[in-house]
Amino acid sequence: MKYLSAFSICILLLASCDDTTKEQSDSKDTNEEKNPEIETDTSEQVVDQGDLSEHSTDIQLKDPFGTYFEDWMMIQSYDQLVKEFGAGNVTLDSTWEYEGTELKISSKVFLDTGRLVRYVWSDDSKSQFEMIETNLTRYDDTQEKVVWNVPMKTLAGVSMKMSLKELEQLNEAPITFAGFGWDNGGVITSFNNGKLADAPFSITLAPMDYLDNQHPLIDDKYVGDVLFSTDENPEVLEENIVVYGFYVTKQ
Repeated sequence: MKYLSAFSICILLLASCDDTTKEQSDSKDTNEEKNPEIETDTSEQVVDQGDLSEHSTDIQLKDPFGTYFEDWMMIQSYDQLVKEFGAGNVTLDSTWEYEGTELKISSKVFLDTGRLVRYVWSDDSKSQFEMIETNLTRYDDTQEKVVWNVPMKTLAGVSMKMSLKELEQLNEAPITFAGFGWDNGGVITSFNNGKLADAPFSITLAPMDYLDNQHPLIDDKYVGDVLFSTDENPEVLEENIVVYGFYVTKQ
């Protein structure tokens, strides 16, 4: 009887284990039905780079970026622009350049700091800029109203809105520039061996009163495809003429 009782107990224990295993298996099957396997998308995800507070380390950016025109000269290609600022902050346009003689691919970058910079690309690959420019004013989204950009400056000490007189003092030599009122109006053509003669960028001037829309265009004697020099025409230093923009070309 003792052996029979022990045998019976073993049978009962085995039966109990089978029931427990079956319950665990049923529970697992039920859980799998309730929680089917989730497929994870392993494809590459595009990260929005619209936040301008952080940039890649490929380019050594100054803080805040864009304060100096030389910052922008470090960016050579369209792909670099998109990588730094996100595609949503970079336009891609076709524009007539060089007095309307060439149709080129161009891009505009507008930062939330209030600065707008325009790139003209050398060819369809957009791997190299042909020109970079930024000005003191721009058109608003309606393309009808002129608004102010945040003034930019250069490492050479030139700032937008700096007067022609101050610019000449910085240059320590006379300045020659083109008359106003046409495509190349206000472009400085020579620093006459002054301190700014080797600057890696070019400068355009504009009459401040005209930019403020307070008065008509500057006196007609300063208008047209003619050159003026601050030594030959010293009276021009008394006009309210200021640094309007910076540009660099790579032909």
